[in-house]
Amino acid sequence: MSLQYRKKCGFGRLAWLALAIALVLASWACRSLPELGDRSGEALPERLPEAAEVIRFTKIQGLPATWWKASKGLALPVAAGATLAPTPDAAQIVARGIARQKELKSEVFTFDRKIKKGSPWTKIYEVGTYKQPGMGYLQASLDGQVSELYLPNPDTVCEFNREKRNWTLSSATALGERGFDLDGVRWLSVLDMLVDPVYTGDKAEDGTACYAIKFKIDMKKYVDVKVPPSYMGIVEARASQGEGKMWIGKKDGYIRRIHYTIALSVLGVKEFSEAEWRFTGHNLPVYLPKIIDLPVAWLGGPLAMMAP
Repeated sequence: MSLQYRKKCGFGRLAWLALAIALVLASWACRSLPELGDRSGEALPERLPEAAEVIRFTKIQGLPATWWKASKGLALPVAAGATLAPTPDAAQIVARGIARQKELKSEVFTFDRKIKKGSPWTKIYEVGTYKQPGMGYLQASLDGQVSELYLPNPDTVCEFNREKRNWTLSSATALGERGFDLDGVRWLSVLDMLVDPVYTGDKAEDGTACYAIKFKIDMKKYVDVKVPPSYMGIVEARASQGEGKMWIGKKDGYIRRIHYTIALSVLGVKEFSEAEWRFTGHNLPVYLPKIIDLPVAWLGGPLAMMAP
């Protein structure tokens, strides 16, 4: 056998060996790559495989443009080790907000309320301060008529007589009949009536990042607590509705704002009201009137005072 023939055979064997190696490598490569190509004519599956958590294809980086187009709207199981930000639990957020509200040493509040019993609307506006334990001061405007109220403790309510320049004893019930709400200087009773809270997203309230929560109001509790005695027996709780929203600080958990609407059924006729609380100055020093000679046990009569 000639040298030239042996060389030719040797080269032939090497060529066949190289071809076999190339085929094996190509087979491995094909197994590790997704089938791309034009998928525009394929119907998308109506139902995805069961998966505890899913992410969208559009969140995955590094796939060809044809894959984005063909896979729009599809979802895949999350890869091992990957995590998704959980949806905040509305009930836990509200519970934390209520706990923080109970821990407050002081705060400033505003209360804006409109009541429509017929026509026109009755408008009530309050601005005041709260200080533990159950002390508070507020100025209130009822259709433009201004009143000053002071709570030296949770069980005593004083109203300032502008003509006589002194404080006289009043009551939460009497003030409630007139339309005032003392929740700002006592306890936000609406917090005890919230049901079915739902997280609706993150919102900024007065420059503070907050959880936005919508809720419904337990109208039986609302009627029992908020409706004046003169309405008892003529209000139908089952035919009444209430709902609202609240904004709670993401970092500190403090309630920044509560807005709710009520449709009260009174002898079959709806009476509408809309109310909003705003809270600032959490745990900062607040103003209270300077009362002189306030008796430890209230026995009635006016209180001497110095104008605030």
